[in-house]
Amino acid sequence: MDTSNLVRNTDQVSCLNDRDECVTTVVVRGPWGNQLRTLMSRVLRACVAETPRVIVVDLSELSDDQGESAMTWQTLTRFAAQRRAPIGLIVCSSPPRVAERLQASSTGAAVTTAETVAAARAAGAGYLQWPHQHRLPLPPDRVAVFLGGRTVHDLCISFGLPALAPTARLIASELISNAVDHARTDLDVALSVRGDVLHLGVYDRHSGLPVVAEAEPWHPDQLRDKHGAGLWLVDAAATAWGALPWHSGKLVWATLAIDGWAIDE
Repeated sequence: MDTSNLVRNTDQVSCLNDRDECVTTVVVRGPWGNQLRTLMSRVLRACVAETPRVIVVDLSELSDDQGESAMTWQTLTRFAAQRRAPIGLIVCSSPPRVAERLQASSTGAAVTTAETVAAARAAGAGYLQWPHQHRLPLPPDRVAVFLGGRTVHDLCISFGLPALAPTARLIASELISNAVDHARTDLDVALSVRGDVLHLGVYDRHSGLPVVAEAEPWHPDQLRDKHGAGLWLVDAAATAWGALPWHSGKLVWATLAIDGWAIDE
């Protein structure tokens, strides 16, 4: 199972997903080097996989006197822009040498920059808005599994995506069930069409990442009885899935590819 999109905050890199604005802010800290470069590439690729409208990269706490990180921001900008529904990436509060190298470079992708996080978020308001989205608050009880799954199914039909409705309902039921059993907090289910993917998010008020069963459960009894076994179903059914921190806990998300990317805007 691919768990590379499960993002945990560390002393070097922290993320914050904005549920309402579909913006993820990434803060980078400490001296730039190979370890931080590798970590940043993994985290930002996971952020891109979640398919936000905009990713804001805050470098105000980065130490990079030589500006060596500039190439990484160029590469990640190009990676985000290559999505069928391009994702904006805005780098803000860059160290002086990083800013110089980004402005002077004639190779790689042009990186959008801003002076502050607030300015970056203001600039991000001009990026693509998702045309279809809905959010449903739910209580932490088993009824939420039925209500959330049924709502997701019906919304897929109203979005013009009936073929995705059964799979989306399965994924929603598993993610909601996990939140009810383990987070045990109020939760929100969010469904949106984001370019060429259907995005499903379950937001709870517990920061702990979902725990995946170590071995794939082949027998139905294992799916019922083993903690984390349902995530194997999510992994098999979804185009991609993962988890990100948000201000009140965490987001566990999954996407489903929309065949042909043909939906009325």
